[in-house]
Amino acid sequence: MFICRRFFHQSRIRSIYKLRDYQHDAIDSVLGLIDNGVRRSAVVIATGGGKTVIFSHLISKLKPFNVGRGNKTLVIAHTEELIKQASEKIQLVNPELKVEKEIRKLKASSNADVIVASIQSIVRRNRYERFNPNEFKSIIIDECHHSTAKSYMKILTHFNATNSNSEIYVIGFTATLTRLDNNALNKVFDKIAYERSLNHMIDNKELVEMKISISDIKVNLNKVVIKASDYESNSLYQELKNMEFNEIILLYYLKLQKQYQYKSTMVFCVNIEHCRELCGLYQSYGINAQYVTGETSKVERENIIEDFKNGKIPVLCNVGVFTEGTDIPNIDCVILGRPTLSKSLMIQMVGRGLRLHEDKTHCHVLDLVGLTLDGLEVKSSLEGKDLKEKQKHVQEENEESIEIDEEEIPSETLESVKQRRELAIKNVLRLLDSGLFKLKTVDGTSIPEHWLHDNQTLTSIFAKGPWPWVNVRNGHLWILQISQSEFISVRKKGTIIGTIFELSLNKFPESQYSEPEEIKKIYSSSNLMEIFEKIESEFKDEVQKTKRMNVYYKFATEKQIQYVLGLYNGRIEGYFRKYHRNQYGKLPQFKQSVEKVLQKERLGLMSKFITALRYGQNNSYTFIKWNSILKKAGIEMNNI
Repeated sequence: MFICRRFFHQSRIRSIYKLRDYQHDAIDSVLGLIDNGVRRSAVVIATGGGKTVIFSHLISKLKPFNVGRGNKTLVIAHTEELIKQASEKIQLVNPELKVEKEIRKLKASSNADVIVASIQSIVRRNRYERFNPNEFKSIIIDECHHSTAKSYMKILTHFNATNSNSEIYVIGFTATLTRLDNNALNKVFDKIAYERSLNHMIDNKELVEMKISISDIKVNLNKVVIKASDYESNSLYQELKNMEFNEIILLYYLKLQKQYQYKSTMVFCVNIEHCRELCGLYQSYGINAQYVTGETSKVERENIIEDFKNGKIPVLCNVGVFTEGTDIPNIDCVILGRPTLSKSLMIQMVGRGLRLHEDKTHCHVLDLVGLTLDGLEVKSSLEGKDLKEKQKHVQEENEESIEIDEEEIPSETLESVKQRRELAIKNVLRLLDSGLFKLKTVDGTSIPEHWLHDNQTLTSIFAKGPWPWVNVRNGHLWILQISQSEFISVRKKGTIIGTIFELSLNKFPESQYSEPEEIKKIYSSSNLMEIFEKIESEFKDEVQKTKRMNVYYKFATEKQIQYVLGLYNGRIEGYFRKYHRNQYGKLPQFKQSVEKVLQKERLGLMSKFITALRYGQNNSYTFIKWNSILKKAGIEMNNI
C-alpha cells in the first residue's frame, strides 16, 4: 500500500509535538479569556513545560479580532536560541504556514505568516515600521517577564497593543511572571490565563525529580555592589575569588561525582572571567570542561552544545546564556555558582536540568550559595509589588565562615596561571580527603520543609528576607517591630507531629523591668512560607514600612546612636572597668570609641539592635551585638 511520504512526515511531526493535557488546558484558557473580552493574557508554566510547543499550536487557533484584520502573528524573543527554537517548532507544527525570522541581517518578507523576531533587531525604527499593524492578529512574547522594558513597549506601541482594547491579541509565556526591578507587568497583560508550577509538574512526572544539596560554606556578600537590583558581576566575582570559590565548586563537584557519576553538569557562573578560570581549573584536574558566554561565536557555541548533548563534554560552564529558553534535556546536574537577588533567575537556572530524558532519573542541584533555601516557587503577579526579590545587603552578625587552612597562594604577578591552578588542585584534593566540607542533600520538592529543622538554615531564611527580623532566642524566636509599641513574633515549637511555627502580635515592655505582652495569637503552621504569606496579608502596610529600615547602604542615624548610648551608659563604664582596668584614665576615649563604632553601623543592623533592646536587654541578640560593639571600641581606643 502506497503512503504519501509528505503525509507520513507531517503526521510524525505532529505526534512528536502532541500536546499534553495541561498544554491543551493552557490553550483553552487563553481562548476562553479572548471569548470573554480579555485580549492580553499571560501563561505561566515552569521551565521545561513546553511553552514553545503550546504557542506553536495556539497560533492556528487564534482568529483575527475582526474581518478587516490580517492573519499574521509576530513572535518576539530576546536570544538567538529562543528565536531558532521558536521558528523551527512553529514551522514543524504548522507546515502550511510561512515562518520567517527577523534577526540581524535576516529580514522577514512581506508575505510571511509568522515572523519570529529578535527584540534587539525589530526595535529599530527602520525594522518595525516595515510591518503594518492591521495585517497582524496576534503578538506572542516569549519570556514575557521582560515585556515592560522600553524596547518591548516601543513595539507594542507601534502595533497599537498597549491597552486592554487592543485589536491585536498579546499573549505572553514565561516560567516566572515577576520582575526583579519591581516593574508592574499589568502594563502589558490584563490577566494570567493559566499557571502550572514547578512542583506540580514534578509531582505529575512532567519534569524529572530533583535532589538538592546545600553546602556548609557561608558566602558573605556584604561588600558586593548592587546594580540594577542585583549583584554587580565584577564586584561579586572579586568577593568570591577572595574565598577561593572556584576551588570550592570543583571540590563539591568531585564529592558528588564520587557518589552519583553524573554525565552532564551545567555550571552557572558570575562573569566571563569566572567561566574561564573555573574551566581552566576543571581542565587542570583532567576534566573536559568548556564554557559558553555572550562572546562565543555562533558556530563555536553550536559545536560545544552539540558535544555536550552527545556526552563528549561532561561539564559546561556559562554566564547568562542558558538561563532562559535552552533545550538541553540531558543535563543531570546543575551547579548554582552565581549568587543572585532574583528568585526568578534562580528558578530559571534550576529548571535547565528538569526536562525529561531517557538517560536520567533525576537532576541534582548543587546550591553553593543558598539560593534554594526558601523554596522553588515564586508567586506570579501582574502588579508592581515586591514579591521576595528586593535589593538588600544581608550582613550576618555571627560571621563563622569556614576558613581554608592552606599554603599561601602566590600572587598572579609572581606565579603563572598553571602553577596557581596546580596549587589549587592540590588544596582541593587535600580538602576532599579531609572530609571537612559536607553537603546536606534532600529531595527537591521537600524544600523548604526539610530545612526548617535546622536552626542555621532558618536563621539564613529570616536574614535574607525583605523584613528586619531579629533572632532573640537562639533560632527559636524571631521578632519584627511593626509600630512604636508593637511587634510580631514567629516562634518555632517542637510538637509530637513535628515542627510548627506560631505567629503572634505582641506589645513591647513598658520599662526594662517588665516583660513583653502577647496581644493575640494569629496563625500557626508547619510551613514557614505560609506564615510569611499570612504576615503579608494581615500586616501589609506595617511590614512595607519596615523594609525602609532594612537597608545596608545607609548608616545609623544620630537618633539611634544617642538612644543606644543613653541606654547603655552605665554598662559602658562597667565593661571598661572590667576589661580595661589598667587604662582607667582612658574612659572618655573609650566612650568616644563606642560612639565611633556605632556611627559605622549600617542602618539595617542598628534597627535590629534597637528592636532587640526594646524587647529586653538580656536576649541573645543584644548580648552578642553589644559585646561585639565594645570589643571593636577597645580596638578603636588603642589605635587612637
